[in-house]
Amino acid sequence: MNTEKALLVKPSQNLDFEQRKACIKAQLIEILKEKYKYHDLNVLRLDIGFLKHVCNILETGIKKTNSKKYKLDKKQIVLEALEVMIPTLTSPEMKAIISKNIESLHDEGLIKAVSDFEYYGTKAVKFMGKYMF
Repeated sequence: MNTEKALLVKPSQNLDFEQRKACIKAQLIEILKEKYKYHDLNVLRLDIGFLKHVCNILETGIKKTNSKKYKLDKKQIVLEALEVMIPTLTSPEMKAIISKNIESLHDEGLIKAVSDFEYYGTKAVKFMGKYMF
């Protein structure tokens, strides 16, 4: 199963705001545990590439909604998930640095949902390049 493309919350689920947020955070943590089980997250916590990947997973997994009722603070979800994953991430200064990094990535347009065509097309090209040439 491709965890990066998994829909974090199905639209058919009737969840209130807090349940929806908790469900998304729990599934994001599961994805990160599986994806980064062999990495030292204390080293990666300030890595911009790691942070960009985490934000893109969340952005791809959440379907856009115009309803203000279900407007989620994605930055807060990422911070809470990283807090669970990285026990040493407790200082307000460290959280502020990561928060500013997320804002910087967002301002530069680097956080975006990846379409199925783009995701699987890139995988196919890499596969063909690896085994065909």
